[in-house]
Amino acid sequence: MEKMKKIDVALFGVWFLVVLSFLTTFPTDDFMVFWAYAKQVSYSSYDGLAAIVNVWELKGLLFRMIYYTDALITSLFINDYSLLYAFVYKLIGLAGYFSLLLVTVRVVPKQYSEGIGRARLFFALGILLLTVHFASHLQAEMWGVLFVILALALYLNDKIWCQIIAAIVYSSTFYLKSPMPLLGGTLFFGAMLIKRQTLGRAIKEIIPFAITTVLFLSLSLFLVYRYYPQEITDICDASYYQHTLLQDGWYWGAVKKLIRGFISNSFLYNIPCALGVIAALYLFVKWCKGNDYKQCVLLVLTWVFPLVYIILSNCYFVYHYYLLVYPTVITLLLFHRECSMTIPGNRPLYVVLGTYMAYYTFGLSSIAPTNLDIKHEYTKTWEENKQKKGISLGCRMGSGEMLFLDSGLGAFIFNNKSYLRYFYVLPLQRISPDNPFTKTDTYKKVKQKTMAYRGEYLTLEADWFFKNGNKDIKEKIEKEYKLYAIIAIPEQPWDLFHIDKEVGHLSLYKRVKH
Repeated sequence: MEKMKKIDVALFGVWFLVVLSFLTTFPTDDFMVFWAYAKQVSYSSYDGLAAIVNVWELKGLLFRMIYYTDALITSLFINDYSLLYAFVYKLIGLAGYFSLLLVTVRVVPKQYSEGIGRARLFFALGILLLTVHFASHLQAEMWGVLFVILALALYLNDKIWCQIIAAIVYSSTFYLKSPMPLLGGTLFFGAMLIKRQTLGRAIKEIIPFAITTVLFLSLSLFLVYRYYPQEITDICDASYYQHTLLQDGWYWGAVKKLIRGFISNSFLYNIPCALGVIAALYLFVKWCKGNDYKQCVLLVLTWVFPLVYIILSNCYFVYHYYLLVYPTVITLLLFHRECSMTIPGNRPLYVVLGTYMAYYTFGLSSIAPTNLDIKHEYTKTWEENKQKKGISLGCRMGSGEMLFLDSGLGAFIFNNKSYLRYFYVLPLQRISPDNPFTKTDTYKKVKQKTMAYRGEYLTLEADWFFKNGNKDIKEKIEKEYKLYAIIAIPEQPWDLFHIDKEVGHLSLYKRVKH
């Protein structure tokens, strides 16, 4: 009870509403892919980790393990994908997420959370991590930010074993998404700011951390290569599928996209970043006036590394900008230390919380226009699909495997095992005929197996699959298959201010020539 009295009622109330909104917000179409992956793993002839590796997905091995485990536990309560399934899935995922956050709060040294307290720190971090665009919910970036916050909390301790564990936690982000360790730069410079270290002292302290990182990554990669060599191939191939700037070259257009995305995807969609940028500007001006230019440089460097990650992704999706929540947390911690808001009555805090929550409620929460609209459309659209061709979520077409030439929708809808290990075929879809990747064994094997398909049904998302070519596969479909049904797919619009109904379409083909 004594601890509960220390928790600001407004802070707890905001946290509770944010969690409730998180659980009741309709998931974006990425969750369809997560669900489809979990089903394909369950159909695999392999067991355990081998099954998770055998079924391909673009994300890292650790992230696939996380959301497969989440789906597996969810299936104990409900098997069919629905609004209820999404709620239970998020609830289980959030339970694991908050458990890790509790550990994080516990290991933060007291001198760095002075004036906040562990309980308030937990609720404040919970609000910052969850009041984001719904496309970021339980994505690899969301888990990655929590991992590096935990690594930072451990790194702030002076004990050597904390440094070692911090390095292991940080290194693990490679298996969420391979570019994620770029955030190590933010960890290093952020720790310098928080600890008020000189560069020499910081380099000396990071040596055990750096050595452990190299050893852990080297050993883990060796073990993965030794027992699951296909995973190493998949990691290397992922750079082609992502169309990074390493392939496409440096363009001024990329910088313009970054700036435009920073304004919309950070300030409007991931609103904690707006607080972070405002606080950073305030600190920057204050330190410049005090001629503390070293602090200014370190602050800028703290924000640079997530931006590098975004540029390398070359997609500029809203959940990529979620990584800016990491420097936001560091900046707000510094802001609290430099400009404590312990004013009688905490009026500034209430004003900030009120404004923050007003925007979140009407722009991002589960009762925002886009979220209310999609929940109605979801039920309506699937009812229409069932009436037209008897197609419903979880149905099975024929008795064999199916070829899915789509973005993951086919494996999401049908309970058929994928003919290919790639249940959404990025090795073919994202590779143009003149791309060097066409010379690789991966491309040749997938193309050859696709052309050899003789199954009864296949799914096709034409605009998506034929974007970069594949004319030979198009001719095969036209000769050997006929259109059987067009399935409407309700999609969650990512544009907060676009409340028109968005419905995708998937074509189902049936074989006519044997």
